[in-house]
Amino acid sequence: MRRGATADFPRAEPRSFRRRPGHKAPRSITLIVCEGETEQEYFKALRMHYGLTTAEIVIAEDTKGSTPISVVNYAEEKAREPGGYDRIYCVFDRDHHESFERAREKIRDLASRQKRPLPIKQGSDFDPLL
Repeated sequence: MRRGATADFPRAEPRSFRRRPGHKAPRSITLIVCEGETEQEYFKALRMHYGLTTAEIVIAEDTKGSTPISVVNYAEEKAREPGGYDRIYCVFDRDHHESFERAREKIRDLASRQKRPLPIKQGSDFDPLL
């Protein structure tokens, strides 16, 4: 019998200090690229309201322009960074932007490429880009 143990109460085996494997699935990361500060503030407020973390929803700050094509170009730039995103949304007004259709076409091209398609896709309804 080991020291400190009795017949009625055997001493427990020493515990291992190794970490057990995690049980939570990794969270998906979504990037939202907006054309202006108003939209950025709107999505930040939504993130706070629903208790989402900055690890789940990333709202791009400086998109280097507010035209639809500049929003898409910035999203493409961010999609190529190491680590990447699971989904990317480009948010811009339809208004009278001359680059609106060009931006939509570029999104279609990026999402449908055969080699390494980017996680940017054409949406529906109010034209969100997934």
